[in-house]
Amino acid sequence: MKIIRFLVVASACVLMVLVASHSANAIECIRAPLPPALDALASDSAVAFSTVTVDSWDGATPAPVDDNIYYAFTPKKTAPTVGFIILPGGNCDPRSYAPAAHAIAAKGFFTCIIPVPNCVATNGYLRADRIISDYGEIKKWAIGGHSIGGTAAGFYALQSNIISGVVIWASFMNEAYRLDQTTLKVLSVTGSLDGRATPEQVNENAKYLPADTVFVEIAGGNHTQFGWIDPSPYPYPYLELDNPATITIEDQQKQIVQATTCFLNQFNPPASSHPPMPEALEAMESGGSVTVETIEVTEWAEGSNFYYVFKPKYVKPKIGFIFYPGGLVDPRAYAPPAREIAAHGYLVVIVKMVGDLAVLSSNRADKIISDYSGIKTWIIGGHSIGGSFACSYAKNHTDKIAGVALWAAWPSEGFRLDDTDLKAISIFGTNDGAPDEIKAGAEHLPEGTPFVEIEGGNHTQFGYYWDGVNEDFVQPCDNPADISREDQQRQIIDATLDFLSQFKENRCPATYLLGAGDTRLGTLRQFRDTVLAKSSAGEKLIDLYYSNGKRIITFFDHSPSLKDSAKKILELSIPMVQRLMAF
Repeated sequence: MKIIRFLVVASACVLMVLVASHSANAIECIRAPLPPALDALASDSAVAFSTVTVDSWDGATPAPVDDNIYYAFTPKKTAPTVGFIILPGGNCDPRSYAPAAHAIAAKGFFTCIIPVPNCVATNGYLRADRIISDYGEIKKWAIGGHSIGGTAAGFYALQSNIISGVVIWASFMNEAYRLDQTTLKVLSVTGSLDGRATPEQVNENAKYLPADTVFVEIAGGNHTQFGWIDPSPYPYPYLELDNPATITIEDQQKQIVQATTCFLNQFNPPASSHPPMPEALEAMESGGSVTVETIEVTEWAEGSNFYYVFKPKYVKPKIGFIFYPGGLVDPRAYAPPAREIAAHGYLVVIVKMVGDLAVLSSNRADKIISDYSGIKTWIIGGHSIGGSFACSYAKNHTDKIAGVALWAAWPSEGFRLDDTDLKAISIFGTNDGAPDEIKAGAEHLPEGTPFVEIEGGNHTQFGYYWDGVNEDFVQPCDNPADISREDQQRQIIDATLDFLSQFKENRCPATYLLGAGDTRLGTLRQFRDTVLAKSSAGEKLIDLYYSNGKRIITFFDHSPSLKDSAKKILELSIPMVQRLMAF
């Protein structure tokens, strides 16, 4: 009898332990998460992670003790206004999506993953109601999911008057769950090698999505790698019925997160313009060989009625470079490259746009051109959307513009330049958020347009702008750079100067004698700016040199022996110049 009583008590104790251990838990699914997924269930400097326990999913029925949690990822650096709910794929442990959720939250979006009954999202998509109720401070909501989770997300969105967007990962809608008659914004992300939601099925069912749906196909991606999913007991590194991927899971996940965060960004409140970094403000001061002016334009709208001029001090420039800034970027953010380009003998103008958007001010180059009648050749360029609308201006003013310099930009179909005689250059970073679009823009540029690819460069580092806090700031839809801003800027400036040089008539005898690429020219320019320019006599000498430069070069052209002698004398004098500056 004592033995029986002991067994009963022991069994009861074991049962209590089991119940207690599952007081905050989710149903275990057939497909377990890989270790990196579990590692992402943690807080760090950018994201606060929490496992949230619920007493009831519907507000009436108590939540099952083994199915009463969800996973929340909250940005630390900003108060999020957009929330994103993730529904897992069929039979997949919800924690498999933790790395993506963590990365999305790090971009400023509240993100959560909902475990679902029997590990099938169609059984538990209404649990999104609880999440939305728990986070009343979130202003806009999007819901998404992987595989059947994506389908369930669409079905939930159809029934909700709160959801603004749907994100479908490796899935598609059908006749029963069609979204094409809604005003929902939709993103469809798929893998080109998906064996479960094949590209053919995705294309066939695209008719059930809104006309403005964004489709992103990840080349080499498959179905399995939309999560960190252990395919066991299947003997291959991918789920049954799927195909092997030809890219790593890290690469596929990176592209999934980038596409998703870029999509979610549209639901954020209208952004204010990115301010210039301290280095940019320093470059706005006149000094050395460049003068900087702010020119007011009375006929332009107040608040954007000015432009910035960077003018070489000792040369009367004949070539002008008009620059249209990127969207929602303070134009002063481009002062450092503008100053450097001007120091090489070009008039550079950065245009202030209405609302800091070139789309609202694309013809402002007209005023600059009319203000500087002494400029004989004009080049126009810009960053991002500024470059696109520089193309628009150039296309409609081929009588005024000789060339276009695109910085991380491309012309649209309506602004195509391939039917013009304009010269063009496209400069972009390999880590740009839209490298494929930039490369595809080649068909709209003149034949022979050079493409300068900056290895490790991104979109953001084409200017000196930030969020006012983080020096490593990366704007939405971009990727972190693998090189420093200074390195990227040097390559941008060098490529732009090389492009501009084809329009320039050389008026510097030293450049003529040594060659434009000779590094010793830097020593001579430094001597000009730091020694000669410090006295009135030196400034007169500089003026005399440049005003007679063309005549001297012509003289050398007609006397090769004198040219050779002048070159030797110049080369011998450079060490003496260096010693003079050392004192």
